[in-house]
Amino acid sequence: YITRESPTSYLGTLAPSSIVKTDDAYFLYYTAIDDLGLSHIGLLTSDDASTWTDFNSSVFDPSVDGWDSGGIQNASVWYSSQVWEMFYTGLDADGEPAGIGYATSLDGLEWTR
Repeated sequence: YITRESPTSYLGTLAPSSIVKTDDAYFLYYTAIDDLGLSHIGLLTSDDASTWTDFNSSVFDPSVDGWDSGGIQNASVWYSSQVWEMFYTGLDADGEPAGIGYATSLDGLEWTR
């Protein structure tokens, strides 16, 4: 199982939302809450689905002033044909669900809306 024995101030909450297995590793995406209450998408990786490494920072953040500036949650991630894709819940500046967003990545780490 996965525990957070000594969470960083940035990733104080761990709420798994999606796991992807590639030929090389497992990628577990989760919702993390920062000290300001904003949610972000974090990432754990593993070679064996038993021992996990945390990036200790987010891989996908709320926009600065867009429709999803209040947070990013509930990432649904998959990998196919050399492209990573994600649907996510975006929260408005008041922290209320504002819509479903879509992002892509070439490596599962850096995402583009």
